[in-house]
Amino acid sequence: IALSNTLIDELFAADCYVMGMPMYNLTVPSSFKAYLDQICRRDRTLQIVNGIPQGQLAAKKLLVITTRKYNYRIGSGREDRDFLAPYLSAIFKVLGLMDITYVHADQLTLSATARDQSLVKATTTLDQLASTF
Repeated sequence: IALSNTLIDELFAADCYVMGMPMYNLTVPSSFKAYLDQICRRDRTLQIVNGIPQGQLAAKKLLVITTRKYNYRIGSGREDRDFLAPYLSAIFKVLGLMDITYVHADQLTLSATARDQSLVKATTTLDQLASTF
């Protein structure tokens, strides 16, 4: 429980969060799932009020920078296989985080041109977010 308490204390101490997240087998890496299991705790990061979970991380912001082999965005034809962003959004919303921004660096194993375009787009987006995040 000591590790869980330390990780939760770090969450409460931060004003915002930035997480780098590779897509492994269409979702989060198992090591990050283990982290989530440590920080999702009743009476710490969420309270149950009248049977309804109340996340304790409200008013905080989360930036998730993902890396993915392919494009899984809406309209790509692969969007039904993206379990990473929907899963993270769902679990963090349970904890009260509603302000979640995703920046995707994708198509990383396709042609050098597609990869480079994706990285430039992600970098440009991050540069824009840096001044407001």
